[in-house]
Amino acid sequence: MVSIDEQCKKLSLIKTTAESSGSNFFINARSDVYLKAHDLPDEEKLRQVIERGKAYKDAGADGFYPMILKKVGHIETVIKEVSLPINILLIPGVPDFETLKKIGLARISLGPGFLKIAIDAMKNVSEKLLHYEGMNQVTENPVTSDYLNNLVVKKQNQ
Repeated sequence: MVSIDEQCKKLSLIKTTAESSGSNFFINARSDVYLKAHDLPDEEKLRQVIERGKAYKDAGADGFYPMILKKVGHIETVIKEVSLPINILLIPGVPDFETLKKIGLARISLGPGFLKIAIDAMKNVSEKLLHYEGMNQVTENPVTSDYLNNLVVKKQNQ
């Protein structure tokens, strides 16, 4: 993991550069304590995440993204202690949407979630096709070629 001081220097530089160039973008500072500090007890991970979140806020971060944070009590504590919009990754074990909304979570990221869903759908259709089933899933898919082309082709007159 990058040291707090080193990360804060980077965040400050990004914030200063953005402001001096007139750019207005949201800096969502990520912390990998829960992802990488496997040998630490949960309470120490929480303490380090809060320390990083506060430091990143002071350095100019607009939001905080503590990867793999999923215990409701820890999420709630980070929200309260860091005082920035908090973003978590949607992974197994994360509280339900109603709970997250109730405790004030600002944002949920899917990470590789969309890719996993797409690969699961491809796997399921492929298995059906092996047994001469599932033709309609391919031919009657509401995601048409025209739809896909419109996603990637730059519209004229823009």
